[in-house]
Amino acid sequence: MIVEFKDISLSELYQTGRTKDKAYKSLSNDTNFVNKYIAVINSFKAATSITDIANQGRLKYEKLKYNLSGLSSVRIIYSRVERLIFREEDDKITVTMIEIDRTHYGKI
Repeated sequence: MIVEFKDISLSELYQTGRTKDKAYKSLSNDTNFVNKYIAVINSFKAATSITDIANQGRLKYEKLKYNLSGLSSVRIIYSRVERLIFREEDDKITVTMIEIDRTHYGKI
């Protein structure tokens, strides 16, 4: 699939492993997180359809509802709360943002 980045800092994080964007700076200092993020983007690129992504249980793929309706998400690291939010189309995924919501999934 084709992967586009809506946020230039997410593209930087993928291409160089670092970003100066304040929203993601702390994540770019976490080598394990960056490596997993790059692996997720590579999984997107290797997929032939969104079904390939959904079948990877470790990603915890889900279509979002309510105020994020029309978007989907995957977990970057299975045991952590950060989610990669993206818009899916027939042959393209547009990476929107990494949501860092410490209260999501009942964790505080």
